[in-house]
Amino acid sequence: MWKRVKCNQCKEYFEKWPELITAWSYKFCSKQHRLDFLRTKQRKEKEKVLERKKKVRDKKANSVSVLTKKADKLWSEAVKINYNYECQYCWKKEYLNSHHLYTRSRRATRWDIENGICLCSWCHTLSSNFSAHQTPLEFFERLEWIRWRDWIDELSNKSRHTIKVTPEFLHNRIKEIEDFIKKSNKKDWQNNK
Repeated sequence: MWKRVKCNQCKEYFEKWPELITAWSYKFCSKQHRLDFLRTKQRKEKEKVLERKKKVRDKKANSVSVLTKKADKLWSEAVKINYNYECQYCWKKEYLNSHHLYTRSRRATRWDIENGICLCSWCHTLSSNFSAHQTPLEFFERLEWIRWRDWIDELSNKSRHTIKVTPEFLHNRIKEIEDFIKKSNKKDWQNNK
């Protein structure tokens, strides 16, 4: 005896033997409709997996650790731009590093461009006669010669503030640093005209 069944793909009724309709099988009027249905189902499952992966990726992209790395790279570039890509001790223009005057662990000034100075790798860490890390007292004496003592004291007070680092805070700092870099690049372009 034939039984009227509605096709899951085209939604039209067709007749089928009841023995051919099992509890686990889908009801389709043709083999092609069954294949189309399975392909659509697989595509939807893949889209769900990709959407979940995208959510995880977006969540990671807005994590504090990822934003911190991005802000550190931008800060380093901004400091080099601020000092015209020159070591502030020996005036070399190669193998440059950006050095934090007050340690990176002080979050209030970690991404402050004023808290950085451009040094070559020799003057930054390698030299035992003069380097920011090997001979910090001589370095700060040199820094007083480059900048005024009041400026150093002001930066020191600013670095002692406690700041909670959140993704919103880091987004703001990144935007400020990017704006500084854009302004500097625009000035360089206008000066070269």
